Amino acid sequence: MNFTRTGTTGGGLSSWSKGALNDFRALDKFGILVIGDPAAVLNARLAALSEELSHCKNGGDSAKALADDLRKLSGMIAQNGSDMNRFSGFAAAIENLKPRLTLVQFGNTASMLWQPLQMWSNDLRVSALSKKLTEINLTLPQNSFTWHGFAFSNLSDKPFLGQLKYFSTERSKDNRVFQFFNENLWKYRYPQDPVRERLEFYEALPILSSAGNTVYDPFLPLGMKTLLRAGAGTTVPLWLRFSSAGLKPGTYTGVICLKPSYPDFPVQTVPFTVKVLPVDLGTDYPDSTNYTFMYPNGHENLTGILARKKFNIIYPGCIGQLAADYYPEFDADGKMVKPADYSKLDRMIELSVSSGIPLNRIQINFWLELNLHGLRHNGVCTLKYNTPQWKNAFGIWLKDITEHCRKKYGIGKDRLLFTTVDEPSGDVNDPGSRMYQAYLQAKIIKDIDPELRTKTNPLPDVLNDFARNKVSCNKLLEVYDIIELYRPSVTPEIAAWAKNSGKIIWTYGIYGKTTAPDVYRREYWQSLRDGFSSVVTYWHLDAAAGGDGFNGNDGVQNRVDYGSMYVDYELGTALSGRREEAHELGREDYRLAKYCEKRLKQRNDPALQSEYRSIIQQGASGSMAEMDAAYARLLDLAIRLNR
Repeated sequence: MNFTRTGTTGGGLSSWSKGALNDFRALDKFGILVIGDPAAVLNARLAALSEELSHCKNGGDSAKALADDLRKLSGMIAQNGSDMNRFSGFAAAIENLKPRLTLVQFGNTASMLWQPLQMWSNDLRVSALSKKLTEINLTLPQNSFTWHGFAFSNLSDKPFLGQLKYFSTERSKDNRVFQFFNENLWKYRYPQDPVRERLEFYEALPILSSAGNTVYDPFLPLGMKTLLRAGAGTTVPLWLRFSSAGLKPGTYTGVICLKPSYPDFPVQTVPFTVKVLPVDLGTDYPDSTNYTFMYPNGHENLTGILARKKFNIIYPGCIGQLAADYYPEFDADGKMVKPADYSKLDRMIELSVSSGIPLNRIQINFWLELNLHGLRHNGVCTLKYNTPQWKNAFGIWLKDITEHCRKKYGIGKDRLLFTTVDEPSGDVNDPGSRMYQAYLQAKIIKDIDPELRTKTNPLPDVLNDFARNKVSCNKLLEVYDIIELYRPSVTPEIAAWAKNSGKIIWTYGIYGKTTAPDVYRREYWQSLRDGFSSVVTYWHLDAAAGGDGFNGNDGVQNRVDYGSMYVDYELGTALSGRREEAHELGREDYRLAKYCEKRLKQRNDPALQSEYRSIIQQGASGSMAEMDAAYARLLDLAIRLNR
C-alpha cells in the first residue's frame, strides 16, 4: 500500500514510500500494511503453497524436500511470525520457495517455453500456474504485420545457450530438423518457404525505471537471428514479428524449434500456424509522423529507420536552432545578405525517398517559435521580432522555402505545415501569454500567404479547463488548419468541438518508459471513435534525459526518459521498444478500420454500421487483450464486407 498527497500543506507532492513516487507501478517499493496478526497472513501464504504442492503428482524427491522446508518454515512462523519486525524476512522466504514449486510442477525440467497471461506487462515470473507453450496461431490481413510474445525460462542452476528457429512443415515432417538444424543445401532440398523470410525473433531487454522497477521494453533481435541466451534461474521475454507483405491468402504451417547448445536441456518444438485472410490493406499507409531527433541528426541509417516505419511527415526540428539552421542571413534593414542553406533538409527528403517513401507523399512539419528563434541564422538574429522589417524578411523566407520545396521536389504548399508555439496557454487577448503568441504567429503566416498550413497544440491545462478556455480555443480556429490535442485531456465535449471545427485533428501524448504499451496502441482506436485523423504522435520517439534511454537515473536536468526507441546518434544505430511497437500495432488497427469504413460507405446497412461502432468503442476503451479481440472482430467484419 502507498499513500500520496499533494498541495501546499504537504510541501508539494509527497509519498509514504518515496521509492515509488516516480513510478506508481513499482508495487515492490510500496509500504507494507498488515491488518490483524502478521502470522495469520504468513500462514495463509504458506498454506497456498502447500495446497499447490499437494496437486503435484510427479515431484519425487524434490517435492519431498520442498514439503519438509514448508513444514520447517511453518514452525518458525509459529514461534516468531507475530513479530512485525520479522514479517519481511518471512515473506521473502516464502517467495523464495515458489521457484522450487515451479520446478516440481513441471517435472524438474531444466527449461521451458511458456505463455504468460499478460505478455505486455512486466510481471514475467514463471510459476506453477504458468502454461507451457503448445502452439502459436496468428491471423492477419494481407500486407500487414503482427506481434506475438512468449517466454523462455531457464529453471536450472546453469547458463543456457540455444537456437530458436522456424522450419516449414515440409522440412520438419520427417522429424530430423534437430539433426539438420543448419543445412547448407536446404534451399535445394525443400521448396522455398515464404514464412521464414517474414518471421523475426526478438528478446525484450530488462531496464529499470527511475524508481528501480523492471520494464521489459527494448527489442533486441536475436543474434544470428536465432541465438537465445539465459542465465541460471532467469526468464527471457521473447517476441516474434510476422509480416504478411506480399503473401497470398491462405494458411501457412510450420514448427518453431528450440535446440539447446548444452547437454541436460530439453529440445522443444512448437507448432506454428498463420492464417492470411483475403483482406488486402495494400501498400499505402495513412499520414504518419512523430517527434524525433533522428531527422535532424542526418544519419542515413536513422532516416532509413523512420522511412521503414512509413513516416511520411518529416520533422526537421525547430527552425532557427543550430540543428535546423535554415534561415537566410539578413542585415539590420531586412535585406538578405546570404541565402539559406537547405542541404540538411534536402538530405532528409532524399534519404526518405531512397528508403521507400514516395516523394508525392512527403510532407514537412516546420516548428517555428518565431518570438524565440524566428530568422536566427547561425544563432544570431539581426532583426527585432514582429517589426515591419522582421515581417518583411520573414515573408521573404516563407516564399523562398516554399519555392525551394516546390521546384526541387514538387512539394506544394498543401504538404508544408508550420507549427508556431509549443503548448500555448493563457488568454488569447493577453499579449504576455503564449496563447496570444500562437494566434499572432499564425496570423503573420496567413497574412503573408493564406494558402500555407498552420498547426498548434494547446497546453493540456487548457483542455483540462476547457469551459474557461473555449473562447481562446475558438479564436485559434480562425488562423489554424491543424489542431493537435493532448489525448489524455480529450473529453467527449472536446472531441465534439474538435470534430465540428472543420479542422484536421492530430493527437499527442507525453509518456515515459513506465507507461503501459496499451496506451500507445489505444490512442488510434480513440481517434477512430472521435473521427480524428490518422496522425497520432507522442513526445518523444527517442529523447532520453541523459542521452541513454537504458539508464533511468542519468539525467542532469531531469530524469524522464520519454523515448520508446533507443538510439545512438553518433553510430546511427537504434533499437525499437515494446511501447513503440504497440503504437505501430495501433496504426495497423487504424488501417483495418479504414478498410472497413470504405466498404461500409458502399452499403446502406444500419446493422453493420452499428456493429462497426461497437467494435471501435471496444477498442477505444479496452486493454491490450480487448484491443486484440476488437481487431479480430474487425477482421471478421472485413471478410463479410468483401462478400
